[in-house]
Amino acid sequence: MAADTLEPLSQCDADLLRPCAGALVDLAEGRRPPQTEAQARFVDVAAGRLEAVSDYELAFMRWRALGCPPLDAAVRAPPKKKRKRRKPKIRTGMSVSAAKAPRKPRWTEADIARMHSLSGFNRIAARFVPGGRASPR
Repeated sequence: MAADTLEPLSQCDADLLRPCAGALVDLAEGRRPPQTEAQARFVDVAAGRLEAVSDYELAFMRWRALGCPPLDAAVRAPPKKKRKRRKPKIRTGMSVSAAKAPRKPRWTEADIARMHSLSGFNRIAARFVPGGRASPR
């Protein structure tokens, strides 16, 4: 296949070749023996005996026509988007669910009434004086 008829290397081709480029070069140069029929066909395509048909074969032939540069240099990747900085969370001693949950009272109304009657709190007499203050007798 002539280098003139090949399209330039695309980002999709680079992504396809990135994980296996070393193994494909080893197959094409004979340093690694083919273990499957697809690998044997790839060796024939790399030698020029067959036309490239599969995506891997086409991508490899495009890459090799460029002189096998590093894949990142062969294709200019789009610029990465800047990530927005998140505001730091304010840490408190209580979780949100615990803060929203109603608190269970320690004493019930019946317990409070019983304690008031035992302690004599209910029998305290208060006298009101001018000025709005209460003073015990």
